[in-house]
Amino acid sequence: DNLSAESDIAQIDVFVKASDIVFIHWWNHPLLMRLLFKGLPQSRVLIWSHVNGYYPPQSFFPELFEFPDIFIAASESSLNSKTVKQLPKKLTEKLRVIRSCAGIPQGAEIEHEKTGEFKIGYVGTVEDSKLHQNFLELCAKAELKEPCIVAGGPSHEELRSKAAELGLSDKFNILGPVKDPLSIYKQLHAFVYPLNPKHYGTGEQVLIEAMAFGAVPIVLANPPEKAIVRHGKTGLVANTEKEFSEAISFLKDNPSELKKMAEAGHRFVMDECNIKISADNFISIFDELAEYEPKARRLRIPTFDR
Repeated sequence: DNLSAESDIAQIDVFVKASDIVFIHWWNHPLLMRLLFKGLPQSRVLIWSHVNGYYPPQSFFPELFEFPDIFIAASESSLNSKTVKQLPKKLTEKLRVIRSCAGIPQGAEIEHEKTGEFKIGYVGTVEDSKLHQNFLELCAKAELKEPCIVAGGPSHEELRSKAAELGLSDKFNILGPVKDPLSIYKQLHAFVYPLNPKHYGTGEQVLIEAMAFGAVPIVLANPPEKAIVRHGKTGLVANTEKEFSEAISFLKDNPSELKKMAEAGHRFVMDECNIKISADNFISIFDELAEYEPKARRLRIPTFDR
């Protein structure tokens, strides 16, 4: 809702006062920042960040960690951001990590054997802020027989036009947004996921979904992806664009390694991504937070040198 009306802000204060715990999902949205700057009445507060905090405009700043009683990162990679590593002890004591994960997808309990010609694909945000600008070239260099499936938006039409300009239209099947990505994972031998090095993501649920259905992930060595994909075990982590294209060819030419990584990825999802794990972690934090004294709080806005 639009927070410009004083009545809206007053209503939020009513909800806050009536709550035992205020749970803030943080994306660095301007309206949310305005609310925190205005301040909250007596309350117990935790923040769960759904951005990794490395780069503007979703970058962390020290004052953000002062605001809540507990700050939860959705990926261990966020603990290595420059801001977090420079926090004083009194603020690092607030830090927790709970993987941003929607749990094991329905139907993923059994392992999915892949047959037919080697096939790759991408499911996720199709936009420069998330997807690597050279996505098409990185995948096309592997020279596969089957076209790469690309599902997602909102810039799928632009990607389709770029493929045509590069003469690569026959190398890609660009679908746009889809309702059922699970049916795509089931087709793929490898899940190609080269992201913009300065992307904002954390838990990358699509990597978990892909591994759940036996699609081996290939990623670039960005912190959030490295926190999920175990190189050479559950997938491949490439340090350069050249390595990324070579990783696709490696999996195509080494079916035994492909199968081994697919099985390991499936075990990872079954063992570590059950939604009950996340729920139990949150319950533990709620129990801890219930012992805190409520207090009024207001976000300090940092100043920046020009």
